[in-house]
Amino acid sequence: MALDKFHYYDGLYYEKFIEPRFEEIRDAVGQEVPAGSRVLDIGCGTGALAFELARKGVQVTGVDLSQRMIAHAQRRKERTGEERVNFIHGDASKIAEQQLYNYAVISMALHEMSPDLRLRVVQRAKELAEKVILADYNSPLPYTLAGIRVRLGELFSGMDHFKGFL
Repeated sequence: MALDKFHYYDGLYYEKFIEPRFEEIRDAVGQEVPAGSRVLDIGCGTGALAFELARKGVQVTGVDLSQRMIAHAQRRKERTGEERVNFIHGDASKIAEQQLYNYAVISMALHEMSPDLRLRVVQRAKELAEKVILADYNSPLPYTLAGIRVRLGELFSGMDHFKGFL
């Protein structure tokens, strides 16, 4: 996988149109992570989960392969003045972090990775954190209107992304 992932929806488009669909997942993850924890947010995107966790007193380091997503998250940090979040552009399977975290969270990111990268990322998360939280699509998705909308959204994200989703 390239060092800089790029999708047409990275950044503001993702924040406004895609991110709101995952509010329930962010809430569920937030319920699992107590205040005062240190979290590594793998595939942090625009930082929505990182900022939500920071609001409850969690220190968060977000990492993402998309420079555009990290730049957008950094702009959000500057706007909010939130000091409990930091962002790193890079490959989470090769992250050189030395500190240990209480939690590593991979939320809505595994499905866009190839199976071998998925395994490497989860293994690295296990090395860096006491507990790992994985949140992604249920499988198989139902063949309902909602399931069809998800499939179409993933298809329009690009063929590599869609192959990982399948």
